[in-house]
Amino acid sequence: MIDLPLGGTFIFVSGGNAMGKKVNINQAEQLTGVSKRNIRFYEKEGLLTPERNPKNGYRSYDEADIRRIQLIKMLRMVDMPLEEIKKIFDEATGFQEAIQNHQTRLEEKLQEVRAAILFCDYLKDKEMENLD
Repeated sequence: MIDLPLGGTFIFVSGGNAMGKKVNINQAEQLTGVSKRNIRFYEKEGLLTPERNPKNGYRSYDEADIRRIQLIKMLRMVDMPLEEIKKIFDEATGFQEAIQNHQTRLEEKLQEVRAAILFCDYLKDKEMENLD
């Protein structure tokens, strides 16, 4: 379990489904809190490759798949683009390096937002006719 700095917690499932046993997409959704639609999207984007049941073609998720879905969810919570997450999974970028790079981008974005807020404060005191 991870305590999040903005409140709440993030719980990693480990062994919660008697691992060794695979789960279907409905169970994966319940275990991770990620919608079936998003799970399918992650598969389409190449972030997830669950096995398929040869009898019916249904997706079958093991513990590694569940943990991967949870990691995607956590990284998306901090607005990391899927392309960057994919680089982590493809080992093109190390996890710590990716986090540091993303934090730097977020800090730059924060500065831009702060500047925009200051400009809004400036504009609140102006009449539209007086803007040049």
